Amino acid sequence: MEKPQKIRIAYDVQPLVSYTRTGIENVTISVLESMVALHADITLTYFSKGKTDKELHDVLTYGAKGAKLCPCAFFRSMTYNALWLFLPVPYRWFFRYEAELTHFQNNYVPPGVKGKTVATIHDIIPLLHPEWVTRKAGLRARLCSVRSCKRADHIVTDSHYSKLQIVEHCKVSPEKITVIPCALDHGRFHEAADAAMIQRAKENYGIDGDYYFYIGSVVPHKNLGMLIRAYARALDKDAALPMLVLGGGGRSREALDALAAELGVGSRVKLIGYVDDAYVPALMHGAVAFVFPSLYEGFGLPPLEAMACGTPVVCSNATSLSEVVCDAGILLNPEDPEAWAEALITVARDRDKCTLLRWKGLMRAKLFTREAMMEKLRAVYAQVKG
Repeated sequence: MEKPQKIRIAYDVQPLVSYTRTGIENVTISVLESMVALHADITLTYFSKGKTDKELHDVLTYGAKGAKLCPCAFFRSMTYNALWLFLPVPYRWFFRYEAELTHFQNNYVPPGVKGKTVATIHDIIPLLHPEWVTRKAGLRARLCSVRSCKRADHIVTDSHYSKLQIVEHCKVSPEKITVIPCALDHGRFHEAADAAMIQRAKENYGIDGDYYFYIGSVVPHKNLGMLIRAYARALDKDAALPMLVLGGGGRSREALDALAAELGVGSRVKLIGYVDDAYVPALMHGAVAFVFPSLYEGFGLPPLEAMACGTPVVCSNATSLSEVVCDAGILLNPEDPEAWAEALITVARDRDKCTLLRWKGLMRAKLFTREAMMEKLRAVYAQVKG
């Protein structure tokens, strides 16, 4: 990879100040790892007041790798995020750094940022479907989505589907948006399986025998209720199918446990909560298939991660997912439990089909590299700098 032009770039890394990682955190890490490897001149901004060493661990790691750290230790991120919803309190009041450009990774751009700005908008779910998110997230989207798009000098999004949605609902010119697909961490997600690690992961989460695997948020738009209904139908046809393992945290967990019990499959559906990053690739490797029934995604990284591990994927065809997965997985209507039931049986019983899916998945996953992502992102930085 060529060294970038010497542009001084600041990154808002507040998403990394957390106990857990989601898709946004993983995308942010991909960008930072690439920039650090290039010895780029980068500064990381974040509110540190009230944060524990564990929450700050990922950010401090990049400081040790050469990034400049610019924390705000006198103000809380939650307070500032609530404040600028209603008052144009300048971001530059809290951070003193020298950069020509600041990149915000988490959908929104606050007021009063010094220099040029780039915003990564992964999706506009809170704006389009407030019923799927918390009241606070819905309010923030209504108040800030359009304003953030206007403030940004350029917008990056993960898929062509998301670009069309942003253009339509946030009134943005298409020329202001660049589609840059997310990159896979091929160092973590790859074809070579570690049998001992798979066994440790299964023991750690109490998984016995074969299993289908899902990982992601446990929230309404992930459509896990439909998946459990489909699984119950599949068991009616083939009682010896693998168990269903759902990884991730979120507010729908109790409702899903209750649904599984109501359908009589409570002993076959296991919600394991947040999964330690170290175990995620192993659980993907060990699965009969990875299942992802989401109703809405801005991109959809977990199916690609599973494909990189050589695991067959059964995936929703909604929103960006058909664009990402293409023909490398079984794509289904996320509101058709009967089709999902048949697909669950297929990936458990049809070895030839699974062999083809593994090969197609591995080929598809190879296209999503950090090098490809950073080449496009550096072109955006150069364009914005002018």
